[in-house]
This record gives sequence, C-alpha cells and structure tokens, in this order.
Amino acid sequence: MCYHKRIIYSCGHDGWGTEIRACDHQRAFDDGSWPIACPDMFAHPLHSVKLQRMCKDCNWKAARTADKLIQVKMAMRELNETVRKLKMAGASEVEEGLEDVGGRVEG
Repeated sequence: MCYHKRIIYSCGHDGWGTEIRACDHQRAFDDGSWPIACPDMFAHPLHSVKLQRMCKDCNWKAARTADKLIQVKMAMRELNETVRKLKMAGASEVEEGLEDVGGRVEG
C-alpha cells in the first residue's frame, strides 16, 4: 500500500498525484526482484489537497452546457420576436376586416 498525494476538486471528483512513500512491494518491483507493481494506492489526509475548481471533464461539460444555453436563449428570443410580429400582423388584419364590414375598432 503506497501513499500518494490526492487532489479533490470542487465537483467531487478526485485524482492522484505523485507518490509520497512506496511500500515494500513497490520497492521490490522497482528493484526488479518482484514481477508485479503494487496495486494499492492510499492517501493520507495531510497529503490531500482540495482545489476550488472543477476537474477538466466537468469544466468542459459546464462550458458546453453554457454554450448550449446561450443558443437556446437566442432561439427563444427570435421565436418571441416572430410571435410578436405575427400577433401585430394578425391584429391589424382583424382591424381591417372589421372596418370593411362597418364595425367599430376600439383600442
């Protein structure tokens, strides 16, 4: 069981840093007297670092989501403008139709 530095991101993900202390098994592997490296990685709380940023994957996902949100807001703005224009055009057509039949338009 080798001790490594541990990095904890604000998104909750974590990563492993450099090796702090190798166990006997790992040292034997490094010397060439043992065929298999140590599979266990542990982190001591004093060697754990909390970062106030997201990991690379979450940062990429957040940026992609923000870009899509901007696109959706622009599309909604365009649709609202189109609906407003259609309502204005529809209202003027209704007013013209009422005037043709002798109706009175209020408003």
